[in-house]
Amino acid sequence: MQPLYRFLISLAFVSFVFAHTSRAQVVRVTNGQSLSALIASATAGTVFMVEAGNYGDLTITKRVAIIGPGYFLGSSQQATTGSAVFGTITFKAGSENSLLMSCAVNYDINITASQVTVSRCFAGNIHIGYGYDSGVGSYYVTTNNVTVKQCLVQNAIYALSTSSVNQTGFLIKNNIVSYQINCYDNFSGEIRNNTTIYNSASSSYGINVISPTPTSFVVIKNNVTNTISSYSTLNMVAAYNVLYADQTGLPASNQVNIPYASIFVGNSAASYDGQYVLSASSPAKGAGEGGVD
Repeated sequence: MQPLYRFLISLAFVSFVFAHTSRAQVVRVTNGQSLSALIASATAGTVFMVEAGNYGDLTITKRVAIIGPGYFLGSSQQATTGSAVFGTITFKAGSENSLLMSCAVNYDINITASQVTVSRCFAGNIHIGYGYDSGVGSYYVTTNNVTVKQCLVQNAIYALSTSSVNQTGFLIKNNIVSYQINCYDNFSGEIRNNTTIYNSASSSYGINVISPTPTSFVVIKNNVTNTISSYSTLNMVAAYNVLYADQTGLPASNQVNIPYASIFVGNSAASYDGQYVLSASSPAKGAGEGGVD
């Protein structure tokens, strides 16, 4: 994709996130600059177009959009050959309505502010409602309407809460996740169109609902995954999912005990993420709600 075209698409997406910003400032960030310092001196609503480079850890306490060049780059067909790489990124109070897009985060993305969107990123883990500070240790914060979509996650996505902290209205959609997507305690939201790729029949890795409270509720639809734990009509809708494991007790719209190798094109694909495209004869073809893949 040409740089200008990619920039215009990204900027159009930002306009939806920053719908109430009459004029957003756009700042281009190059390798060697301190993004933390640039954010600290910027006005709320600034859009940062971040070029390839290493930018370390980042804590965000202001409404911003951070857009990198993507990941898995390096093809001779691409103008950009590197990613905007971070260690850990944490969204804290004040960063509500922020956007993180097309960046590579080697460790964790921690979201402890509401209405944050993380899109098209590479990450180790993504935590909704959880953060860590060296001075105070782990902490949990209620969030509303957090969106995580189109990301590649090396380990897991978590919606973390406690008896007094809620995660409400989250949307986890169209992600490829190596191990699991977990919801804990007090939560409500949707988990749609994701693929978890760990396929051991003896493992609980997959989509897990853990210790839900009586008011917790999640919609789990159109996913390809190993298992869906703790199914209960009181706490979830689980429909139109394709499971590797031979799990019993799920509604009839779900397919279970589907061989992993029959679902995707596999290692013959030209790229790492490309191997998770559905094969021509995949059981997941047309198996989603309304007959979608």
